[in-house]
Amino acid sequence: MFGEWRNGETWPVGLIEVAANTFAYVQAPGSAGISNAGVVLGPDRAVVVDALTTNPMALAFLGKLRSVTALPISHLLLTHHHVDHFLGIQNFLPTQVVSHEQCRDKIARRGEATLANYRQARPHFVEGLRDTRICVPDQTFDQRLTLYLGDREVQFFHWGYAHTRGDAMIYLPREKVLYAGDIAFHRVTPLAHEGHIGNWLQVVDRVLALDVETIVPGHGPVGGKSELELMRGYLQRVYTATRECFDAGLPEEEAAASIDVGPYRDWVDAERLGPNVKRAYGEFRGDLAAPSAAADC
Repeated sequence: MFGEWRNGETWPVGLIEVAANTFAYVQAPGSAGISNAGVVLGPDRAVVVDALTTNPMALAFLGKLRSVTALPISHLLLTHHHVDHFLGIQNFLPTQVVSHEQCRDKIARRGEATLANYRQARPHFVEGLRDTRICVPDQTFDQRLTLYLGDREVQFFHWGYAHTRGDAMIYLPREKVLYAGDIAFHRVTPLAHEGHIGNWLQVVDRVLALDVETIVPGHGPVGGKSELELMRGYLQRVYTATRECFDAGLPEEEAAASIDVGPYRDWVDAERLGPNVKRAYGEFRGDLAAPSAAADC
């Protein structure tokens, strides 16, 4: 199956094997509320990455997963607390749900209110969210957690405040595969409405230095470092131009209207420029807390 961008470009969707017994689950078109997930198979159990937004989305993913394995799911690893990555949790239970501690804190404190707001903001998802209940992670970590599926090493780590304060990525060093969550948006405009763009750029640079060949993004097609570098170019372009507008004393709205994103104007959700400029202004004003410390992988 293939999805299609606004400019007619196509990319594979569905369950995609990116290494031996290692899969990405890619949805189209990768815009708001429509994210990716993944699954890693071991000799006697499976580990799933992210739970998607609605019950039908999660069940479709499970159906594809069951077409390749009947193994029980031992762990569900959450990359962060945004609704399009965690609302489907109930469909994967019983399993151990694991996240960064700040991800769990957000879900526990604000999950119910966020679900109510999301139903109102995204009425096309309301039916799919019927009977959805907020499921809070059972286990958390601060900087790094390692799982083993037989002899397969699965690293789950936090490299600091980037897209959210509780971002976590899943890395398979032998297979050179990274599930990046929303650290990576491939050909989809990244959104920093809870992020720290300056630190996000630094985290991306660390990923680019990692021994990785395949990157499964939170949104958009499976890719590698070239796709991540392209996304980095967007963030850097917006960040630099916004800084110039800020230093010139322009209001946020005027700054957003004046910035030319060039080739990125055709990306899905290009209207996110406004929220991204707003977030960068908050960073330049000093409104955002300092980024958290990050451990080495």
